[in-house]
Amino acid sequence: MIFIIHSVLKARGQVLGEDGVRVHSMVLPGLPSSTTVYFSRPGEVYSVKHDITDVQSLTPGLILAIRKVVNLKNLVYGLEKFL
Repeated sequence: MIFIIHSVLKARGQVLGEDGVRVHSMVLPGLPSSTTVYFSRPGEVYSVKHDITDVQSLTPGLILAIRKVVNLKNLVYGLEKFL
């Protein structure tokens, strides 16, 4: 199966597919993914970049989220609440 995704959006909140599924981010096997966070003040920018080259690096967080979410009664925003 081949996925070809072309968009000016970076997938954050992008609606994809016929069913209108809202996608926060995508990591496809064999394709690198990176996230850069910028902190700035006048005259300076500090950036932190995280590169993912193997989707297996996401597995521990995904398993943790799945185990915790089944017991939730309310919406929880952010994985850091489970760490």
